[in-house]
Amino acid sequence: MPFDKKYDDVFEFAIKDAVQEKESECIRMDKVLVSVNLITTMMDHIYNADIIVADLSGLRANVFYELGIAHSINTSNKTIMIANEDEEIPFDIRLYNVIKYNHIHMFS
Repeated sequence: MPFDKKYDDVFEFAIKDAVQEKESECIRMDKVLVSVNLITTMMDHIYNADIIVADLSGLRANVFYELGIAHSINTSNKTIMIANEDEEIPFDIRLYNVIKYNHIHMFS
């Protein structure tokens, strides 16, 4: 997801709560303390994840890069893609199910 404070509530109260409800650990890469290469750490987390939630909101290049890595290591079957309902998802991603949410109404 974009590393932007406006998405913190989506992470904290939607994604993280749902994951922890299933008694799993939820990690967001901008919260991981890294003493080595960030990309290597991110790839390790993706490779070892039970489930990956990719928030495509904001159409950030880093999110699509990480999604591509997840798909290339054959984890597309455990990747959940979400996006704010007003996002125009790129055509090559529209083949997959993207769960849309209303960011404004979700937390008001």
